[in-house]
Amino acid sequence: PILVLDEPTTGLDPIQRRRMKALVRELAQEHTILFSSHILSEVQDVSTRILVIHQGTLRADGTPEALLRQSRGRRLVVTAALPEAELRALLGGLDGVLADAVPPAAARSGPVAEGDRFATVELPVAENADPRDAAFAALRARGAAVRELQLRLPTLEEFFLQVTEGVEAVPAEEHQPA
Repeated sequence: PILVLDEPTTGLDPIQRRRMKALVRELAQEHTILFSSHILSEVQDVSTRILVIHQGTLRADGTPEALLRQSRGRRLVVTAALPEAELRALLGGLDGVLADAVPPAAARSGPVAEGDRFATVELPVAENADPRDAAFAALRARGAAVRELQLRLPTLEEFFLQVTEGVEAVPAEEHQPA
């Protein structure tokens, strides 16, 4: 009734990995499967419930969707026909957008093509907030054409780092010479 798989896709080529994940999903219909892996995207692909165990301590337990929804690092990604500074100002004032954490336009991640009237911004969003409807309404009221509007959740790997960060830190006094 229980099948334990420890790193079952290690060393497999992409086709074999895909077949192994399909087999795990098929077997999970009639069996409980404990799927242990450091490849967190694969864990997310095959799991209906995830337990994060770090240094013998249970750090998280839930469905992949629930864990990612409650994690930090949510981002509102918008590409619209507005100057970047105006787009940031418009969206930075919405409920759920962490206005204090909105970087200025000069700190943008990538260049906008010369003559392209669209700008893309990525803004931090509060835990459990979803400002997409309000963002769409604000952009529509402004008359801005929209190419992209999405709420980007952290990856399972980013979530893992959040729930385990600092756990392995060695106190400063342990670094002192004897």
